[in-house]
Amino acid sequence: MKRTIVFFLIYAAAMLLFTRCSNETDRQIKLAPQPLGAMMQDKVKTVQIAIEEKKKVAVIAFENQTNMQEANWMSIGLLRMLNSSLVQSRQLVITPANATNDALSKLDLGVDALENSRACQRLADALKAEAIISGAYRIKDDSLTIQVVLHDGRDGGQISTFSSVARLRDMESLASAVAKLSWQIRSTLEDKNDSIPEVSRSLADVSTNSLEAYKFYLDGLALLEQFMMPQAMGLFSKAIELDSTFASAYLNLAHTMLALGLFKESKPILNRAVALAEYVPERERLPILAMNAMINGEPYKAIEIYNKAVELFPEDDEVHYELGNYYFSLVHDYKKAIEKYETTIELNPKHKLAHNQLAYCYAAIGEMEHSAYILEKYAELAPDEPNPYDSAGEISQREGKLDDAIDKYKMALKINPQYWHSRIHLATAYQDAGKFRKAKSLLNKVLKDS
Repeated sequence: MKRTIVFFLIYAAAMLLFTRCSNETDRQIKLAPQPLGAMMQDKVKTVQIAIEEKKKVAVIAFENQTNMQEANWMSIGLLRMLNSSLVQSRQLVITPANATNDALSKLDLGVDALENSRACQRLADALKAEAIISGAYRIKDDSLTIQVVLHDGRDGGQISTFSSVARLRDMESLASAVAKLSWQIRSTLEDKNDSIPEVSRSLADVSTNSLEAYKFYLDGLALLEQFMMPQAMGLFSKAIELDSTFASAYLNLAHTMLALGLFKESKPILNRAVALAEYVPERERLPILAMNAMINGEPYKAIEIYNKAVELFPEDDEVHYELGNYYFSLVHDYKKAIEKYETTIELNPKHKLAHNQLAYCYAAIGEMEHSAYILEKYAELAPDEPNPYDSAGEISQREGKLDDAIDKYKMALKINPQYWHSRIHLATAYQDAGKFRKAKSLLNKVLKDS
């Protein structure tokens, strides 16, 4: 009876994010190895060729030139908004922000160092960028002044300086100011004779008129990337409180609730996102419709919707990543999932979660050495996060290597003692090893804390 109770607690608590793992029933089954062949497929090369034909631009996080610490978040917020606007161009390709930050770190350069043309040229050479964009913002009274400097990647010299002013706490005014800067940058960099059509995409990738709601949304995404589900759920909820029409906040709240096993509670949240989807841009709408199809038991419809997103936004690393998740988790087509995750990493080598998912895919087809290698890369990208070790532990546990799995889960919990996934996984590993008292004790602590 005790074992039955422990197993029930484990089963109830171990419902994990659908993008992370396959069915619990095959945790210890090692699938027959299959030849790797050309895992990256032709589509990866096609995307890369398309990128190489365009002008590569890197945007640096904006410098906060005020003494207001509470305005620091706008450094990343403005960067994200400007990048989202610039990618509408069919002539430019924007370097992922984490790749730019990594290059700055390796070159030991700060944002202020880019005032030096030689430093700017070094950064451009490292990123193979034809142009570098740096920016700054200042707040005075109820006014936000944004300035961007466009640098020539060949010699680091300044090409142009642009500025725009927005009303503080007014998302619509801020969006207009960033759109103006984007138009000025594109007018300078693009070939005026090129007739390639624009990409229809919203400025900030989300539809909200609340700057504060957007801040909570960005912070929630950062936590979601680290699998900090309860904390992310709280931030998405705050975003919705500030803007009840924020479709993407509803989507990510529903996504997070599913990850925590709150299936019944997530349904009305997702329904609200679906109701709002009619009024948002396609890049925001398609993920909502795909998740709705998935929840309603239509996996192939969900995949069809995401394939449409890939056609519309072929250089968006996130749509390839999200489509990979659907192939992996819904229909267990591991080769197609690998193709999408490899494409994601080709577009954005610093995409942590694509490395995580790719490791699970390789393990699923029996390529354990490849899986271990990818997890090492993941750990290098996220040295202060517990999930790389949690994933390594889960893959070892599926192979029946329980001692190694337990060690990995303990390493994850050493980084973050409250990490929900590793606490649950450690309990299941104890149960698999016949250590039922330890499993029950740990689960009781998890349930008490939750």
